Amino acid sequence: MKLASFDDYRIGIVAGDDLRDITPLIPAEFDTWPEQRMNWVIRNWPTIADRLKVVDASPTVSISTVILRGANPAPPQVFAIPANYHAHIGEIGERAITKGGRTARETGFFLKAAGSVSGAGEPIALPPGSTRRFDHECELGVIIGRHGRNVPQEEAMKYVFGYACLIDLTMRIEPGQFEEDRSLRKSFRSFTPLGPYLVTADEVPPLDTLTSRLSVNGELRQQARLKDMIMPIAESIEFISSVVDLQPGDVIASGTPRASARSPPATSSRLRSIPSVKWRSPSGSPSPPPGRSERGATWMYTDYRAAFIRGGTSKALVFHERDLPADRAQRDAIFLRAMGSPDPHGRQLDGMGGGLSSLSKVCIVGPPSIEGADVDYTFAQVQIDRRAVDYVGNCGNMASAIGPFAVDEGLVAAEDGNATVRIHNVNTRKVIASSFDVLAGRAIEQGDYAIHGVAGTGAPIRLDFLDPGGAGTGSLLPTGHSTDDLVVDGAPALSASLVDAGNPVVFVDAAAVGLNGTELPETIDADDRLMTRLEAIRRAGSVRMGLAADEQSAGQNRMTPFIALVAAPQSYTTLAGDRINESDVDLTVRFLSNGKAHRALPLTGALCAAVAAQLPDSVVHRHARAPRDGAPIRLGSPSGLLEVDASVVDKGSNTPVWCEFATIYRTTRRLFTGWVRA
Repeated sequence: MKLASFDDYRIGIVAGDDLRDITPLIPAEFDTWPEQRMNWVIRNWPTIADRLKVVDASPTVSISTVILRGANPAPPQVFAIPANYHAHIGEIGERAITKGGRTARETGFFLKAAGSVSGAGEPIALPPGSTRRFDHECELGVIIGRHGRNVPQEEAMKYVFGYACLIDLTMRIEPGQFEEDRSLRKSFRSFTPLGPYLVTADEVPPLDTLTSRLSVNGELRQQARLKDMIMPIAESIEFISSVVDLQPGDVIASGTPRASARSPPATSSRLRSIPSVKWRSPSGSPSPPPGRSERGATWMYTDYRAAFIRGGTSKALVFHERDLPADRAQRDAIFLRAMGSPDPHGRQLDGMGGGLSSLSKVCIVGPPSIEGADVDYTFAQVQIDRRAVDYVGNCGNMASAIGPFAVDEGLVAAEDGNATVRIHNVNTRKVIASSFDVLAGRAIEQGDYAIHGVAGTGAPIRLDFLDPGGAGTGSLLPTGHSTDDLVVDGAPALSASLVDAGNPVVFVDAAAVGLNGTELPETIDADDRLMTRLEAIRRAGSVRMGLAADEQSAGQNRMTPFIALVAAPQSYTTLAGDRINESDVDLTVRFLSNGKAHRALPLTGALCAAVAAQLPDSVVHRHARAPRDGAPIRLGSPSGLLEVDASVVDKGSNTPVWCEFATIYRTTRRLFTGWVRA
């Protein structure tokens, strides 16, 4: 198979005079690093090769209309073998590299900058104003297909992915005046034309049957049989891998034959069975090709400093703002890779996620951007089955981890005793006051406070959500009413309360959708008709709240609004098999989050329920037990009970209802500090 990188580093299969564009088969995160797409293809070839053989439906483009990039435009490493033909050694004489008859076996290899790779459709850029001599040499480019260390010769060719023509351009030394290091003279940008195509190894005859030729405007300048190489490709692979690990996508330049040629206006190189590469050599230095990264071409995976922390009934990777790129698209790509999304199997096995919305989260902590706050906290919900990262809401559970993280990381100074960190949630532009105990400059994690849904106990963390109303819409009651009628799919009007405190929520009576309110998440998720109806209700509520222009747009945002099913207090059994008595519950509630029934309660959803319970005529108020004097409301969730305190102020018909605060207690535990590879 012949592969090509073209235009903005799209990937195509050569089909006659056309390219079949297979870029849509490559994960979208590589749209941020398009020059890395070919490396992804090489790394994943064992699993995608068969799929690529049946892409006849892929769009085609004429090769004559595209810009051909390097066959692998961003190899991790480029190795070059010097003095690998006896005829070439004879013509260069007693230079330092060949002094005493030394050959490739004695001199070893050298490195060319990976950023020097260019393509058949790109010009060669000679250093502006230079009067030095520039030569070009025809070589075989060997592209490595798998990781290798100490590879024996007899196994070496199994590590080859494919081949391409390669031109090794060199700025010649001038003895006594200019004698720069060889790698420098060979590493100017565009000094390693590679291509035009990458031909997979299975389509190339035995190398000892191939001949390399280099022509200048039709005049033959170089010609050599590959079998005349002093150190064959297999031996080169063995030697290089004894020094450094080979990586998929690495390029090995096989060495130049006799009679290198000066850089002319037009040149072509050909290896029999491998298409030719042609280029032109203008003066001056062109602008970077579209999409080419100025930061170099050696990126593969990168390690990012992070902590993995449980906050309440959620877990998340927590990053310092300073350790992440500023660009949102680059961050999203990092988060998706780190979490293992998207995963059509819903398990996120290739990342830190756990296959549940509560376990697929990222937090970013940085210096405060508003007066009166100690830190900024940005929450990112990483979708499990889609290539999407949502920032539209807050995670209250993970908010419990932010204050202790800020103290432990030295972002906020705290004396021993009880400390309070004011957290500005960037998503909702709201402030959360987090209070917890500190000893010896670190937050205390161990304690005897238990929360339902988490095994074990920990130190209590008090979270005061200050003025939480309007976190998503700007108003506690976005429609101005405690209750609205929603008409969904032509069915009779459904009574719903659309409340926005902490996060927007659509509250409906569980009985109105055929439930009693005590169902466990698996039962709800397994009912496809129910889930479809609940999603339709959620979307209708989103439009009514002003969060989306229409129901189709509402479907693009899975995170908000939540939808919650409420019922009167009743006895039920939790996910852990514990029995909850009706007398211990003030409101039975089930939440859906990111398209799935929540196994506990989203914390911001819980505080919204506590606020809604104090709004007369709301669906929640109708079912909630009358409040006990000064006591928080007890919410019955699939994992057990959660107590939430809220202060709602209603000063009359001419004044909007206002939520002063909502308070919840959580625990947190840092699970590891280190580096996540993404």
